[in-house]
Amino acid sequence: MVWTLSSGEPHTVTFFGAGPIPPDCLVASDFSPCPVPLPSPYDGTSFAGSGLMLPPGFNWDNSFPLPHGNDTFSLTFGNPGAYVYLSVVQAGMQGVVIVHPAGTPYPFTQQEYSVQARQQLQADLNSARQALASVREPESTTGPDNTVTHYVAAGVEAPETATVALTAAEGSTASGTASLDVSVSSVSSTLSVKVSMSGLTPGQSYSAGIDYGVCGAVAKTSPFLLAPFALNPIMAGPDGTGRSSTEITTPVSGNGIQNVRIQSAGWFVNIGRAAGETAVSPVACGNVVFHNAEVVRFVPERVRVHVGDTVVWRPPLISVPS
Repeated sequence: MVWTLSSGEPHTVTFFGAGPIPPDCLVASDFSPCPVPLPSPYDGTSFAGSGLMLPPGFNWDNSFPLPHGNDTFSLTFGNPGAYVYLSVVQAGMQGVVIVHPAGTPYPFTQQEYSVQARQQLQADLNSARQALASVREPESTTGPDNTVTHYVAAGVEAPETATVALTAAEGSTASGTASLDVSVSSVSSTLSVKVSMSGLTPGQSYSAGIDYGVCGAVAKTSPFLLAPFALNPIMAGPDGTGRSSTEITTPVSGNGIQNVRIQSAGWFVNIGRAAGETAVSPVACGNVVFHNAEVVRFVPERVRVHVGDTVVWRPPLISVPS
C-alpha cells in the first residue's frame, strides 16, 4: 500500500504495533523513517513509521541532524486483518487498513473509494463551515478611562461529536445508534457515550464497548494508544429496547490531560450478548466515522485599536442550536 502526501503541511503514517517501540525508533520516529529497512511483509506486531512526510518546497532546516521522510510511504502487508495507524503530528488523525485474504474481491472499485473520499472530505469541510457560522463575535467593552478591550476568538473548531449507526450482525435483529461526545475542561477530558438499541431479546443483558479496527476485524492494540473502552451494559426491557450511558474520563496527571478524542476512523462500537461468563456473541456494531475540521483563523480577522486599548485572545463563544 502506498500513501502520498497531498497537503501543504507535514504528516506521518505511523503503525505502533502491539509491543514496545524499539529504542532507536523511540528517539527518531517523529522525524525519520523507522526502522530501516521496514519490516516486509508487515504483520502488525512491530513498529513501522514513515517519519515526517514533507510536501515539496517545505521550509525544512537542513542543518537538523535527523533526516525526514519523503512525500510517499509504502508498506506491504502479509496477513489478513485490521491495522490501525495515525499521524503523530495531528491529534485524532487515525486510519485503518483492512487486509483481505489473497484473491478476495474488493468490496468497492477504486472509483467508488475515490467517491467516498470526496464525500468524507466535503463532510469535514461542512463541519468547519457550520462551526464558523455558529461563532458569536465577541463584543468589546469600554473602561472608565474610555479605553476599549477587544475580544478575539483564537481559532474555531466544530464540536467533537459523532453518531454511529449500529446494524445487526448475521442472525440478529438488533439495531440502534450510539452518540459520542467529547468535552475538555482544565481538569479532565471526558468521552460521553450513549447507546440506544431495539430488536433485543426482552430481559437479556447485552455488553457494549468500543474497539480498535472495524466491524468484524479487531485490530491489534498498541500500548501507546488508549485501551479499548468498556461501556456500561444494556438491559433489554419487555419491548426489546434498551439504553446505556457511559462517561470515560482522563484526569490531569503529571503530564497534563491525557486527551481522549473521537478518532477520525479505526474505531467501532460493538454490542454483544453474554453467552456465559467469558464468551460474547456480537449482535450489532457500527464503525465510527468522525467529521471535523478546525478553522485556523482569528474572529474577527481585523481589529482597529487605539493607543491604550487592549486585545484579549480567548476561545470562541459558540451558539448552540436550541
